[in-house]
Amino acid sequence: MYRFLIVLSCLVLACAPQQEKSDQAPAAETAQVQSLSAQAAAPLLKQDSSIRYLDVRTPGEFNSGHIAGAQNIDWNGPDFATAVATLDKNQPYFVYCASGRRSSEAVAKMQALGFKRLYNLEGGIQSWQSQGLPTTAP
Repeated sequence: MYRFLIVLSCLVLACAPQQEKSDQAPAAETAQVQSLSAQAAAPLLKQDSSIRYLDVRTPGEFNSGHIAGAQNIDWNGPDFATAVATLDKNQPYFVYCASGRRSSEAVAKMQALGFKRLYNLEGGIQSWQSQGLPTTAP
């Protein structure tokens, strides 16, 4: 009888579905998100040329002056999530808007989409310009 129970236990354990173990944590846990002042951001951006710039203002705002090399994807546009989803999630992104509100929301959305390293400009491009940091001329 005992042998039967041992054999039955082994069969049950062998046939039970196995849970896969993942070495990767969910995207939200592994994402690095940091809000930076313009003063703190400027030296970081000079030091790390891999950081991409993402301006989430409207096209009109973008055309009035932006950080050189920035890509424009309008946070309020109907295709923001679709457009952002096409970006490389492993690249670091420096996200800004006019005052910091839209970029904070965009960073949260990007984090939920699995982006790994995100920087939000506190105070937006207004703060950037008030520190005398360069933007393109309209």
